[in-house]
Formats: sequence, C-alpha cells, structure tokens
Amino acid sequence: MVEIIIVFIVVAIVFASSGAKSKKWQAAGAQTGLRYSSGLFERDNLSGTLEGFDVRVFKTNKGHNDIQLVAEVRGVDPGFSLTAERGLASLISGDIETGDKSFDSALRITGDAEIALAVLSHRARGAAKALIQREGYVDRRRIRVPLDSLGQAQSRLESMLALAKLLSRPSSDDIPKLLANQALRDRSSAVRLRAFRQLLQSQHFRPSELFELAEELLGTRDPELGYEASRVLLSRPERHEGALKTMGKLASAQHIASEIRIAAVERLAESKYRSEAVPSLLKILGRPNDHSYVRIAALEGLIKAGEKDELLAFSPVNAHEAQQLADALGRFDAAQPRLLELLGHSSGRVRAAAATSLGEVGDIEAMAPLHEVAEGGFLKAGEARAASAAMEKIKARTGTSQRGEISMVSLSPLEGAVSQSDEEEGGEVSLTP
Repeated sequence: MVEIIIVFIVVAIVFASSGAKSKKWQAAGAQTGLRYSSGLFERDNLSGTLEGFDVRVFKTNKGHNDIQLVAEVRGVDPGFSLTAERGLASLISGDIETGDKSFDSALRITGDAEIALAVLSHRARGAAKALIQREGYVDRRRIRVPLDSLGQAQSRLESMLALAKLLSRPSSDDIPKLLANQALRDRSSAVRLRAFRQLLQSQHFRPSELFELAEELLGTRDPELGYEASRVLLSRPERHEGALKTMGKLASAQHIASEIRIAAVERLAESKYRSEAVPSLLKILGRPNDHSYVRIAALEGLIKAGEKDELLAFSPVNAHEAQQLADALGRFDAAQPRLLELLGHSSGRVRAAAATSLGEVGDIEAMAPLHEVAEGGFLKAGEARAASAAMEKIKARTGTSQRGEISMVSLSPLEGAVSQSDEEEGGEVSLTP
C-alpha cells in the first residue's frame, strides 16, 4: 500500500512539473504569437508563421546527454551561409571577406560572393554579428539561434525576423545596384573598396553606369577607392560622352596617385579634341606647387599639341621644365626672344638647349649672345659647343659671311687677324678671332 502511495505522489509531482512547464511554453506562445504543441512522443515547441516566415522554438539534442533550446526562422535563402568563425574553420582559405575586419574575424561567410557583398550592408552585418554567436548560423534554408531561456524567445525572434528580411536574396538586376550603394555609402572604406572591386566583375552593370559610379567614387577622396575608380575612368573611350572632361578631372585631382594623373595627362595630350584637352593641361601648369612629374607630363602634352602661344607664355618653375621648353621652342620662328631669355639661365643644360634651338630659329641678333656662351671655356664645354654649332647654323642659314659683313668665328687661333679674301671681287674683310 505504501508503494502505491509513493507512485501516486511521484506521478503527481511529474504532472505538476509538466503543467508548470507547459504554462511557460503557453505563455511564450501567447507572447510571440506562435502555436504551442506537445505530446507523448513530441517535445514542447512553438510554431507558426510570422511576417511571412515559418518560425519554430523547440528543444534539440546538442550532444549525447545535452538538450538545447533554439529558435529557428525558415524560408531564408540568401545564397550564402554565415557561421561563427571558430577553431580550424577560421584557418580555411576561400572564405568571403567583406572588408569589415571586426565582422570578418567573428563570422565565416561561404557561398556566392557577389550576393553576400551586395546584401551584407552595415546594418545587416551588425544584426548578423549580434545573433550568429556560439552555435547560431545562417544557411540556405534557415536562421538558427540558441536561446538561454523561453524568456528570450520574443526578443530573439524579432531580431531574427529583421535579419531574415535584410538577408533576402536580391534579383540579378538588383545585385549591381546594391553593390554600387555599398561602394558609395558603407561606413567602412575597406567594405566600399571590396564592393567596388566585386562590381567590376559583375556581368549586370552597364559600362555607362560603371563610369558614372567611378566618377562619384572619385569625389569621395578615399585614396584606395579613388585609385580603383580612376583606373576604370582611364579606360573610358575618347568617343564616349564626357570622356575628356573625366580625363581633365583625373589629371587635375591632386589627391589621386601621380601615375594615374600622368596617364590621364597623356590621354589628354593624345586627344584629337585639342580645344577641350589643352585647358586641362594649362590648369596643371598654372599650379607651381603641383607634383613635378605631373607638370612635366602636362608640359610634354602642351608641346605635343603644338600650342605655340601657350608655350611662349609659359614660365618654368625649375631647370627641367626650362630645358623642356628650350628644346620645344626650336620649332617656332617667333621663339627667339624667349630662347634668348633661356640662354641666360643658371643651368648649363638649359643654356645648351636654348643655344641648340636658336640654331634652328635664330637670326643675326642671336649671334652676340651665342658668342658669349661659346666663350664659356673648358668648364662650360657642352654649352659652348652648342652655341658654336648654333652660330654656324645661323650663318649658313642667313648668309652672314657675304661681302661687307664682319663675321666672328671662335675656332681659329688667329685672334684679331685681318685677312683679304681670295675671291675675284675684292674689298671683303673678315675679322677672325
């Protein structure tokens, strides 16, 4: 009789405990809007549809003797998976990285990189990182998150449903738009760069849209992103509307890498639309403190374009530019006054270049200044030779050795000697230095 009473007491306690647990589950169901169910061969659980997603809260076997309470949202198919970055999984290569170091170190992404980078906005990354911890994960079917108690169910489900919406798989047409938005507006510069690089591989983005985006990115003044954007813009065909204007922006943007700017300058110099290209070159040359190599490229572009008036008016800021200018002015008949100025430059190389160009376009007025350079002596042999050669060219071109003229030649040891011409017509006197 005693044994029967004990059995009844135990059964009563079990039913009382089960009833208390059932009340907790029923209360959680009422709170979350889910249906409670239980049975002889079924554990307590909550299930239903919330905001278009199938939702369950249930207990599952975690290990041999361990049961875990979890919440699950089904119907999620983002095209990639998210799991906590732990153990050996963190060493496996091939993971997708967003560029957000904090996120990438906490979670592992596998699957379609284009979709993942398009969908994982700053908000989505924050929501996923907060939820996908310990044994939580997102795969191609569901989001599953462990619960410490039924009391967490409502708040966790709200967060999970919000994440499910953020991770909804976009259409193929929306992917490039989302990537472009990431590249322009994400808070992390590394994420913006990663999204733009992914976009460059997209088959769904039209070239015209890519050029427009690259121009916007150029305005962000982010060095790495600007570099990638400018490389895209450099590939813009000249016939494309706005291409030269873009080259001008690249060439003038002082925050961009000099190699990109030089490439843009070269594109301008090669353009057949000189009226549009030359102002951009002049803008660079109008900034004395701009990068020296960019200025050199701009000056070479101006020379290549054959802009005589602009070259005659140009004021070099260093010996290299002065030498460039002196070399170029030998193409223009009206350049003698500028070349005579350059002949007095402090740099011997500039003087030599000016002398050589005077040999091409100079006249008798250049002889005296050239003679002074030619008398420079041993220490200035290079420019002296250039001046002597220029004088010979001028004499040959202008005929300064004709009768009645006095010529000075610096190659004879008979300085100051007077000689009579052997020609039939007398009366000619030449002074040989």
